[in-house]
Amino acid sequence: MNTSEYKLAWVGQISEQQLTVNYDLAQFCADISDDEQNLIDVAWQKRREHAIQNGVSVFNAPLIRLS
Repeated sequence: MNTSEYKLAWVGQISEQQLTVNYDLAQFCADISDDEQNLIDVAWQKRREHAIQNGVSVFNAPLIRLS
């Protein structure tokens, strides 16, 4: 991945220089069962329906975690 393509909007109490990014999906991906994935899918569908009814945007994508 070419990280120079990505720019961050920075707001926080630590400086950008104090942050190290390790984007290694093999290290951070959770192993979940089909049943767990189905529960996640149902929860997102409900959240999406609620958001549409209330004119709110939701974004379902892999997350970046701060360790």
